Amino acid sequence: MYMTGGALIVTYEMYSISKQRLVFTVPLCLFGLLRYIFRVRSDGGGDPTESLLKDQVLFIVGLLWTVMVAWSIYS
Repeated sequence: MYMTGGALIVTYEMYSISKQRLVFTVPLCLFGLLRYIFRVRSDGGGDPTESLLKDQVLFIVGLLWTVMVAWSIYS
């Protein structure tokens, strides 16, 4: 899980640097991934839909990430 998460962050960061406008979304992506890993480790469940809907912090981070990506693409 940790190796896959690390690979995800590195890949997303390389992609966002190539697009230059998405680089500001990397901290949100990192925080969201770490929050999800924390939730999986503490609750023992791994359903991403359930985690997103039941955890308000994770939901807000996902919403902020969506808004920032849409703003970066369409502005």
